[in-house]
Amino acid sequence: MGFFDVLKGFLSSVAHPGASDHARARLRDAWGLDDESPAAARATSSIAPSADADLPSLYDVEQWRKKLRRIFEDLPASKSEWPAMMTEARAYNLDDAWIAERLAEEFTLLIRGVVADRVLSEADHERVETARKLIGITESQAEATVHAIVAEAEAFFGGSVVEEA
Repeated sequence: MGFFDVLKGFLSSVAHPGASDHARARLRDAWGLDDESPAAARATSSIAPSADADLPSLYDVEQWRKKLRRIFEDLPASKSEWPAMMTEARAYNLDDAWIAERLAEEFTLLIRGVVADRVLSEADHERVETARKLIGITESQAEATVHAIVAEAEAFFGGSVVEEA
């Protein structure tokens, strides 16, 4: 559980007054946590539809991305769906580098969603750790991502992200 020990080291144990709902909404928009946000629109797929039978259709790619997002949102309960989703990606002949980018993107969005309320619970820890293991990133890679996002959130809110007691 070294990852969470490091994560806890990034977080202050002193709670600060909560940010306004407007500030939270601005942060969620800036981080692309809402499907309708401009940041989320910029993160859409660049894969074009193809008549080539070996390449996935735009529809298939978008459906796979929706499934990926849903699985991340429902972790850890949805982790049993992971092997089938990855098998589906191979069946669509999705590029390994493209898949890795989408997994990293979703992991980043997961961390942002977790720290957006400025409180990390045990359930949040479990979601992050489950996602980290599923996508196969190292603890140090996850720590670097968490550190950057927590620092961004703390700068945005002007206060610390705290551990739920």
